[in-house]
Amino acid sequence: MCKRCRFGRNAVPYDIVDILSDEESDVEYIPKRIASSSRRVPIQVNEDEDQEAIDLTGDDDDDFIRELTPNELKTIEGRDKTAGSVLPGFRLISNVTTSHGLHISTSLEEPTEVELPDGDFLRVLYIYQHLFTREVILKGILLRRVRRVHRYYKKNRNELCAILQQNRDMEDLTLDSSLVTRSLGEVVQIRNIVFTNADFPSFSFRSDPQLFGPHATANNKNIEDTAVLVCRFKYIECCNAANGKVMMEVLLDLREHEADKGKGVSDLAKKQRWLSGGEKQEVVVLDDDSPKSEPMDSIKKEKRTSLSDVPAHQPFDKKRKIVVDLTSDDESEEVTEQTRKTFITDTFKRSKLGGGLVQRRERTSVTSFTKITKSRSSSVSSIRTFGRGTAVPVKPYTYGDICAGAGGMARGAADHGFVVNFLLDHWSTACDTLRRNWPRAKVLEASIFDFCTKLTFQGYMRVDILHISFPCQTHSLAHTRPGKDDDANEAAALSVGDLLRKCRPRVVTFEQTWSILIDRRRPHFQALVHQLTSMGYNVRWKVLICSEYGNVQPRKRLFVIASCPGEPLPPFPKPTHGPGRKPFVTIRDRLALIPQSVLPHMQQHTKKDAAPYNPNRVLRAAITCDGGQGDVHPSGKRSFNMQELASLAGFPPRHQFTGFKTAIRKQIGNAVPSMVAKSIFQDIEKSMRQADRDEEVRDAQLRREDIEID
Repeated sequence: MCKRCRFGRNAVPYDIVDILSDEESDVEYIPKRIASSSRRVPIQVNEDEDQEAIDLTGDDDDDFIRELTPNELKTIEGRDKTAGSVLPGFRLISNVTTSHGLHISTSLEEPTEVELPDGDFLRVLYIYQHLFTREVILKGILLRRVRRVHRYYKKNRNELCAILQQNRDMEDLTLDSSLVTRSLGEVVQIRNIVFTNADFPSFSFRSDPQLFGPHATANNKNIEDTAVLVCRFKYIECCNAANGKVMMEVLLDLREHEADKGKGVSDLAKKQRWLSGGEKQEVVVLDDDSPKSEPMDSIKKEKRTSLSDVPAHQPFDKKRKIVVDLTSDDESEEVTEQTRKTFITDTFKRSKLGGGLVQRRERTSVTSFTKITKSRSSSVSSIRTFGRGTAVPVKPYTYGDICAGAGGMARGAADHGFVVNFLLDHWSTACDTLRRNWPRAKVLEASIFDFCTKLTFQGYMRVDILHISFPCQTHSLAHTRPGKDDDANEAAALSVGDLLRKCRPRVVTFEQTWSILIDRRRPHFQALVHQLTSMGYNVRWKVLICSEYGNVQPRKRLFVIASCPGEPLPPFPKPTHGPGRKPFVTIRDRLALIPQSVLPHMQQHTKKDAAPYNPNRVLRAAITCDGGQGDVHPSGKRSFNMQELASLAGFPPRHQFTGFKTAIRKQIGNAVPSMVAKSIFQDIEKSMRQADRDEEVRDAQLRREDIEID
């Protein structure tokens, strides 16, 4: 529930988010330097470099996130992107000892991690020695405490994040694709760092009663200096070193294959645990490594209340089969050898009854069996038959929209083929527009607060893709005076956790004004990202220019894509229009789509006295709630009418609007261009389909192993 609504008008929105953990202090302690006698000073958490002022008003580069500091620019220019490449004049060696007796090696089994003078850490992957001067250079993965990563994570003690940068637009980087170099003289001390994709606090010092708990004897400084450190995340910056701009930022959990040996957990198990919402499940553990005294024809079921009861630190073993069963009973059942021959798997199935989650166990012959794929569509699950059967087409993903407005994002989702389950908005006129365009969808005329706290959960609320467009007026550059709805708008953005818990989406998207990234508005964006990472979601964000995706407006908007635990994070689409690509869509192109017959209330316009202009170009300004500076017809004698404005904003001619002229103009001005939304959803679906195929391949492999065991 949104806690902000309980406070007065003077409450600060981002102070409500618990960014600082209960165990954390405001000072980051750094151990005493070993290699030097100079005294180390504590690094303050709220240091200036974490609160840089960002200027996005330049006309030459409109789509960057923030500017690099001089130190960051120097770092990215010095990064060697080629893992294992030998530096000129150096030779590769396997180990080295510092002048203070610290032994550093590059063993694959136990790589060495070191602490650096600036408080960062390095997992050493390569050691280079100069052929003549004998200078030693260390090359490896740069790690940083999460509390120093722009307030995006909970500030849990001794938790780290891998820092990756690349001087180009890229897909997600691997850990060894953006390495940094440090001199041997910078090594402060050797540290023990665990790489894992298990949830916090697995593998941390908190399992040691001498370091954590009521009987702990170590203080915070000793823990900072000596206790084990854990890396669970990757922070990626896509940078342009030529102009010192960050174009995109990405926050990722480590994947199963990136964890240290014996420290990884199943990404699929994490995903299913989140999507199941903690419902009671029965887990069957078939372990080939069971004691020899236990016969194979007498394997007992291990009862668990949910997948979340499986120890988070338990590494995934391909030989271990975790099978989910919804046919719950309290009696212990014995699985015999004959049963195991016909027992294939337990699967999730989303039924037609309101999209509710049903679990079913299928027992058929091993020569021909049917697999019910894990689909979360509100209609029926896709069914694929193996053996003698034929495949049935995959059903579309489901979609929900919070603060839907006139339905710009929903139109892009529907045009792409998603099934629109529900649309939420508190404005009655916008809800009338939504009902007219999506008569089969559930249109909820309610506030976010009521949706989270008062509306009873229904099956249609569980969707595959959820979009949220929180009110952006508070964060706009044009917003210079306090408004009556500022508190409510800011409070709405603090309800991300409640929305995700209710809808359980695999992927969630956000759209917001780009000015939330700058100056005093940035803490609001940090609070948004913090809520997502606290729920275990992977996040990426980028400023997109709508004209580069087929819209006639030169409008730039901030988009955020996040994926649930265990779900791969979809990328942003590549621009489709502009130099070297398709030509920009012009005013003439969009006006040509308008039919001759237009409804009377959509013909409304105002008179203008302006010079005529050539419509074979993009709009000179974005469409706003009052039309904007570009709201002039090419004739110069009038403004665009409502149908023309809707077409320029990206709505197809079939999209209908309700209300009077002012209300229609407001709906259009607040809408996201549907073609931009469609481009985003295309890449999202591609990523989700690939993830589903990977799961099917993995399921088939587990079945084959079952049969081989038999």
